[in-house]
Amino acid sequence: QMPRSARPHRIVRTFLNHELLFRAIGVDQARNLYGSLEQLLTSQSPYWLQRGSLEVENGDLGLAENFLSQARGLEPDDHNVDNEWAYLLFKKALQIPGAMNAPSMVAEATRILEGLIANRKSGGQYPYHVLGSQGLSWARRGIRDEDERARYLRKLILRIDEGLKKYPFADELKQLQTDLKRELLSLATPYSSR
Repeated sequence: QMPRSARPHRIVRTFLNHELLFRAIGVDQARNLYGSLEQLLTSQSPYWLQRGSLEVENGDLGLAENFLSQARGLEPDDHNVDNEWAYLLFKKALQIPGAMNAPSMVAEATRILEGLIANRKSGGQYPYHVLGSQGLSWARRGIRDEDERARYLRKLILRIDEGLKKYPFADELKQLQTDLKRELLSLATPYSSR
């Protein structure tokens, strides 16, 4: 019932961070911890976001969708939840890139991330990173036509360039820019020399 800025609330939020739990105790133990706290935190969107994020990055995408749906239901306008939902859509598309609905999942994820990027208050560099990193994976696994792949990569490079203008010290975006350009250059290399 206390405000989010209250110290106990911040402590709980810190110790429920999915990345911290994954590094400290692993997926299975983190799942157990989240499960043991569910009744206490069931009405808290950040709890469901962190629980869903653990599954998006390290586990079961079906569980991730369930948990993130809970977070979306509690806070439908939360940019962190939207960002993670877009990440989930990319991961689902990449799981079966040849599926008929995979391109529509990528299009929806891209639309969400573009909206977050356009809104200056939402997400900082993270929407750029998700769009670029997952877009690179999609280009490699989901786009068969090389011309289409090259056009897609060019769009991603322009978007990451834009992100680097806003966040010039973002090392992850710099590395992503390098990876995207390298991937685009590999398409220009004659097939026999690859």
